[in-house]
Amino acid sequence: MHCSSNSPMPTSPSTTTNPHHPLSLLPNHCHNMHDLRILHTHLIKSGLSASSSAANPLLTFCALSPFGDIRYASLIFSRIENPNRYAFNTLIRGFSKSPNPSLALSIFSSMLSSDAPPDRLTFPPLFSACARLGCARERRACEAAHGAAVKLGHAASDPYTCNSLVSMYAAWGAADDARRAFCAYDVVSWNALLTALVNAGEVEEAARAFEGMRERTPVTWSIMIGGLITRRRFADAFGMFRRAQREGVEAAPHAIVSLLGACAQTGALAQGEWIHQYATLRGVRMNDILSNAIINMYCKCGCVDKAMTFFEKNAPKNAISTWNAMICGLAAHGRAKEAMGLYARLVETARLRPDHVTFVGLLNACRHRGMVREAFRYFDAMVSEYGIDPGIEHYGCMVDLLGREGHVEEAEAMVRAMHVPPDTTIMTSLLSACRMHGRMDIGARTAERVVGMDWRESVAYVLMSNAYATAGEFGEAAREREKMKEKGVRKERGCSMVEVGGGVHEFVVGGRLHPHMGEICEALEGLGLHLRGGYLLEDSMMCLIGLD
Repeated sequence: MHCSSNSPMPTSPSTTTNPHHPLSLLPNHCHNMHDLRILHTHLIKSGLSASSSAANPLLTFCALSPFGDIRYASLIFSRIENPNRYAFNTLIRGFSKSPNPSLALSIFSSMLSSDAPPDRLTFPPLFSACARLGCARERRACEAAHGAAVKLGHAASDPYTCNSLVSMYAAWGAADDARRAFCAYDVVSWNALLTALVNAGEVEEAARAFEGMRERTPVTWSIMIGGLITRRRFADAFGMFRRAQREGVEAAPHAIVSLLGACAQTGALAQGEWIHQYATLRGVRMNDILSNAIINMYCKCGCVDKAMTFFEKNAPKNAISTWNAMICGLAAHGRAKEAMGLYARLVETARLRPDHVTFVGLLNACRHRGMVREAFRYFDAMVSEYGIDPGIEHYGCMVDLLGREGHVEEAEAMVRAMHVPPDTTIMTSLLSACRMHGRMDIGARTAERVVGMDWRESVAYVLMSNAYATAGEFGEAAREREKMKEKGVRKERGCSMVEVGGGVHEFVVGGRLHPHMGEICEALEGLGLHLRGGYLLEDSMMCLIGLD
């Protein structure tokens, strides 16, 4: 959460009181960049474009209005002979919300060497821009800006500056720096610190800070719920949500979306339905983000028909992301014809333009149903009709589909023709196809590439070993396993989760720590007695719990 959005707006100095001056038309007659350029032309002709006080209203519109243009704002700024503090602050604020936030640092650097030094309105948008920067050089410049704020006395005396500083370090996951910058002014300050701790993975420390807060807002609860979900502590996240309800706190939309995502990950259908009902009864606005979360939850929990009913009756259909969520959900359940039908409605009825996610869903649908011809049709349309460059996900679907259907050579050719470097997922998919169809020649080449990408990746060794074993080449299979041992490569243990009685239980291969492990083993043994060839099930059970 960035606090700079709550910082005070800079106030523009008075420009002119002449009602016939071009700038007097700005408040009521300038609604877009075309209007502004006309006014700017008059300003240039009057010889005032180099005056900071005269250019500031135009600069404000370009930099801060939703109908403005930050590039044109930069042009206006560059023509001002001696920009005043308001001009610097306005352009910094504009760049902080732009696609190029690093330019806010450039303007700040110019400000330091000007006759208009920074004030308390300079730093909140500057640190908001810094929160979006990632490279080490830019972050060092942001830390230097922090030093300037301290030197000028704003870091500790101004709540907006302090909160935006903590939010900056929170976005970087730098919990220690956030602690040092923290000043307990208000609940916004505490929320910023909680975000920093959660982003750094210090959930326990965040929980202690949460318990020590005298005031909490719905945002506070959302931060904690989201942090617990990020750390896969789903039961604690649901417990936090129930506690918020007991304390009469209305859940923020962000928390509802996070909880629905947790339900989707764990298959907790009952809890997902309850949260959906909660959002409906509380009148939470059904925007595309919440709709997508509901659709995704139902699809991931295996209730694609409920997802479709919600999509048809309740979901807003003016956003491509909502259509994508439903298409991808249908695709994941092998309902390719319905996914394709929805795509046709998207293009012909809704008149929306499909994006790269749409085609990931369609190609995935074709992959599940072995529809090679249709997949190539969509792949070609994506490139030729919509100008979308294939990404790693599109190639992944195509390679997997071709491999599954036995077109191993074509799959390898597609990998070689990719415009982006293949990842280990695509290469192991090709390797799996080689094993399935006995193409050891292609498999050997592919395994070498997988190991070259990441020698710690166990999949290449395991698949090649299995492929050799299937082909009866047991010596080669043993050698692949021996390579794993020599290089210290270990296969990660699998895990799964299941919802029982509203609670989510996680099981790990070889794990023995579940509190009901005894009852689970007894239940499996009982099932084994009722199945023909039950000793096979019992053997599998013993392997799963690590007792063989």
